[in-house]
Amino acid sequence: MESDVASLKLSWAWLILLCMVPPAAAEVADKMSSQPSLYVSGALVGAILLVLVRWSKWANVVALPVALFSIIGAYDTLSDQALMQAISAEQGAGYIWALWASAALIVAGVVIGNVWRWRARHTASRSHVEV
Repeated sequence: MESDVASLKLSWAWLILLCMVPPAAAEVADKMSSQPSLYVSGALVGAILLVLVRWSKWANVVALPVALFSIIGAYDTLSDQALMQAISAEQGAGYIWALWASAALIVAGVVIGNVWRWRARHTASRSHVEV
C-alpha cells in the first residue's frame, strides 16, 4: 500500500514538473553556420574549384553555378529584413562580413583558377613560338 502511494506521489510530481517547464525560445544564431565554419567552407570550396578549373576549362560547368549560388545564398539570407535584424542583433556585423567573405572566397577560387589556366596556356604557346 505504501509503495502505491509513493509511486502515485511520484507520478503527480512528474506531472507538475512537466507543467512548470518554461517555454523555450530558439535563437536564429542556433540555426546558422558559425563564422569560422563560413570562412573554412568558403576557403575549402574555393580551393577545390580553383584546382578543378585550373585543371580543365570544362570544370567551369560546375564551378560557375556553385559560385553564383553562393552569392545568391548570401544575398538571399541578408535580404530578408527580419532575418537580417535577428542576425545583426545576435551575431553582429562580423557575421555579415563572414557570409560575404565565404561567397567571395568561392568566386575568387574560380577566377584565380581561370586566370591561372589562361596564363599557363598562353605562356606555353608563347614559348613554342620563340623556339
